[in-house]
Amino acid sequence: MNTCNALAIASLIAMTGTTVSAQSIDWLNALDGNWNVAGNWVGGNIPDTNTEIAVLGLSGMYTTSLTNNYSIGGLEITNPNATLSINPNVLSLFGDIDNDGTIVVNTNASTFNASIQIATNSFLGGNGSVMLNGVTQTNDASINVTLETALTHQASHTIEGSGQLTGM
Repeated sequence: MNTCNALAIASLIAMTGTTVSAQSIDWLNALDGNWNVAGNWVGGNIPDTNTEIAVLGLSGMYTTSLTNNYSIGGLEITNPNATLSINPNVLSLFGDIDNDGTIVVNTNASTFNASIQIATNSFLGGNGSVMLNGVTQTNDASINVTLETALTHQASHTIEGSGQLTGM
């Protein structure tokens, strides 16, 4: 009898697996706001782990400002009027970027480096754009892909401005 119970439990574990799915967290502030303010996100949960996907889909024209370094599981900007401002910090991604809006890297054109770090094989798509604003030096605004990692860029998405695209 104990052997049957053990086999049943083992089978159940094998069928359910151990895959962890990413949690999508939606932006709530219809006005400009700071990424690090819990009240700007559904449930007061700031996306800050590689199992969380930040979603800027709320309608309206607004800018979300990233003023600390964060690592997240993915980014979805489904509102074409939304802007993500990365200044002068690092946004590390462990998943895809679906961007129909605008991402500005080094918004204030400062001499402090701002970047998007791609930490795993990822896709950068959508109908939006990434603006690299490295006016003083190109390394002031960059997209960095870690060693042995691929970033696939969709044809309808644009990367423009002055900056660096690097493999690290």
